[in-house]
Amino acid sequence: MKKLISLLNSIFLSILSFSQFGPQNVLLDHSSFGENPRSISVADLDGDTDMDVAVAFGNGNEVAWYENLGSGFYSEKKNISPFNLANSIYASDLDNDSDIDLFVAGVYGEMAWFENDGAGQFNQHLIATPPISGGVLVRAEDLDQDGDNDLLATSHVPSQVLWWENLGSGNFSAANIFSGTIDYPAGLSCADLDNDGDADVLTCGDQDDQVIWFENTGLGTLPVRK
Repeated sequence: MKKLISLLNSIFLSILSFSQFGPQNVLLDHSSFGENPRSISVADLDGDTDMDVAVAFGNGNEVAWYENLGSGFYSEKKNISPFNLANSIYASDLDNDSDIDLFVAGVYGEMAWFENDGAGQFNQHLIATPPISGGVLVRAEDLDQDGDNDLLATSHVPSQVLWWENLGSGNFSAANIFSGTIDYPAGLSCADLDNDGDADVLTCGDQDDQVIWFENTGLGTLPVRK
């Protein structure tokens, strides 16, 4: 029995050793500049099959990316565009051309998507938004199952979750506001929560202590579920 326990302990410790991580690696250090990186997204931005890093800088008022050079090394900052109080960034193919674009929002509700030419060069397109501000988070997901990625965002003022239908060719609809009530949505995620083959939307309220999800009916309407 003791030998068996010893063997099991050895196996357990061996598994633990494979799941542990080494010391932290500093990708960038802008502490002396006070640029306030607020959000990151990871994707292959230049089409060379490795994962690059896109960053929204709040006080730096810009969007930038870092090229993966291999073996854990990254390039210096590659500026994409100035962006006032950039707060959230999400990487996704938004124009169905098989490269990864960027969706960005600022604290005061300014939103844009950056079209990737496939080699890490970007062209900015503004997104029409209603008056929103504060706590703006963004994601992209094919909500209406038409083969392209739609846009989602949260705002604190007013407290709501919104989505924009992807109309194709880089065009998006006016904002659609999800039904239901939540106070200061502080998170945003998409997944098929009811196993019916479409993506539902999950958020949480910072001020009302709620976690809620919006059931995707498959008809372009997403009634609230709590």
